[in-house]
Amino acid sequence: MEKILITGSDGFIAKNLKTRLLSSGNYEVFEFNRQSTKEQLEEYLLSADAIFHLAGVNRPKNSEDFFKDNVHLLKDMFEIINDNSLNPKFIFTSSTQSSN
Repeated sequence: MEKILITGSDGFIAKNLKTRLLSSGNYEVFEFNRQSTKEQLEEYLLSADAIFHLAGVNRPKNSEDFFKDNVHLLKDMFEIINDNSLNPKFIFTSSTQSSN
């Protein structure tokens, strides 16, 4: 059974992806969202075979929110991956909605 981490797991795309993956019976899904901790992120990354990185702010009220929710989260993820010599499949999305 392949283990999948979905960041931004409360979002529309993530919820539908999770439903589809679980319905196949071939995947275990880890959900990361704003209520999750960095410790949970590390735990999930250490186990994940693949990551769907769907988290992020595309219309931030200020630039600090953009960096906190987009840049810093991705930096934390890559540090954990690199520090542990992990090699998961990494799928991410981007938005043309942000002006930053």
